[in-house]
Amino acid sequence: MTDVYLIDRRRPASHDQLLLALDGMAPWVRPKIRYLEAPLKTAASALPRGASVVGIHACGRRTDDCLRLAIAIRGPVALMPCCYGQTTPDAPRALRAVLGRRLSSDIHRTYRLIEAGYDVEWSAIPRTVTPMNRILIGLPRAAG
Repeated sequence: MTDVYLIDRRRPASHDQLLLALDGMAPWVRPKIRYLEAPLKTAASALPRGASVVGIHACGRRTDDCLRLAIAIRGPVALMPCCYGQTTPDAPRALRAVLGRRLSSDIHRTYRLIEAGYDVEWSAIPRTVTPMNRILIGLPRAAG
């Protein structure tokens, strides 16, 4: 059985309503949901090694927290960053000056994944859905 772990500092009020709505369409979902009320920075100890990490519009530093979490548990990762103004300025200043904060941040994140032993691809959803549409996908390379 595949479990889905939802992680946030606190459970949103809409969580139970969403599960009720899913019950009518997909009753097999609820038994697979595990909710962890915890900061992302401490979630690694509660997740199985190799679990996939997905961050969709994980604002600012939360994208980087998802990245660290995936690396810590050696799991595949898919991130759609947003709110780059809140991103920690880890990317080299020269890149930020020439390429801008958004692109330089994601280039820096790409190199972090590569250095951690991941193969990385970029994808995107249509800009009509959201202008912050870039998706970073990282798969751990097989040991050996």
